[in-house]
Amino acid sequence: MVRACSVACDVETSTDGIAEEAARALELEQKELRASVARAMRRVGTGVTNALINAPKAIDKSFAGEAEDVPILSTSVAYGVYMAVSSNLRYTSFLQI
Repeated sequence: MVRACSVACDVETSTDGIAEEAARALELEQKELRASVARAMRRVGTGVTNALINAPKAIDKSFAGEAEDVPILSTSVAYGVYMAVSSNLRYTSFLQI
């Protein structure tokens, strides 16, 4: 009888190990799927952005010379600060901290 119990216990342990392994494999597949979707969406976003940037140039050839220089670093810092503050306010108001 003891032997039957030890065999049954081994079966439960191996089943739990298989279930955990299957869960890890499924989680890995989901992560890979999310990553591939993110890569595809990044490419779509880049393509749409480039199309929108180049659309006026395709319509009016003289438009290419009218672009002004934008200070990239200061604009990036300003947007970063804005996004940090707005997201912080949103989450603190959502959590009512």
